[in-house]
Amino acid sequence: MTHSFSGLKPRRLTSVALERLSEDPVVVLEGPRSVGKSTLLAELARAVGADLLDLDDPATQEAVARDPSTFVNGPRPVFIDEYQKAPIVLDAIKAELQGLGFDAPGMDIQVQGDVVTVSGTAPDAATREKIILAAGNVAGVASVQDAITTADAGPDPQFYTVVHGDTLSGIAQKTMGAASKYPAIFEANKPMLKDPNKIYPGQVLRIPS
Repeated sequence: MTHSFSGLKPRRLTSVALERLSEDPVVVLEGPRSVGKSTLLAELARAVGADLLDLDDPATQEAVARDPSTFVNGPRPVFIDEYQKAPIVLDAIKAELQGLGFDAPGMDIQVQGDVVTVSGTAPDAATREKIILAAGNVAGVASVQDAITTADAGPDPQFYTVVHGDTLSGIAQKTMGAASKYPAIFEANKPMLKDPNKIYPGQVLRIPS
């Protein structure tokens, strides 16, 4: 019996990775050499409409090293192949936070590989949550270690991870019980959100209490 195949057989890891991308702002794909990580990454990027950067390419690597902030700012998620070859892109987090207005005196940001540690004192719980969101939504960050203190801790924060097909009004309906409350979510996520119609899968949003 003869079997004919067209294209590649779907990977079992694809659905797992897509599920993780819907839950976490950053997902790190690791494994041995020559097992198809780059192929899978390209497939995932197409599935979620992300930009794909290949840092094996000397020109791309040089561009990232020259101006890493270019790859931090943007409306769409970014997938980086061989991200460890240009770790300086993570240093752009500090500039990003300052550009968003989160440069409170005494706030310290340390980058160790793909882990960001933020410490210091924030003026209030809302600012603390926005700082964590801004750092966690940067491409290349696997996790954010929160060591920020506030004078008033306030209630436990609620976060929501955007999935395919989501709209801000739909998220408001799910999390706040009324689609008409979407402006409150938009306001709670400024200045990271600049347009209520521009959200993307994998993005983490703060839900106001």
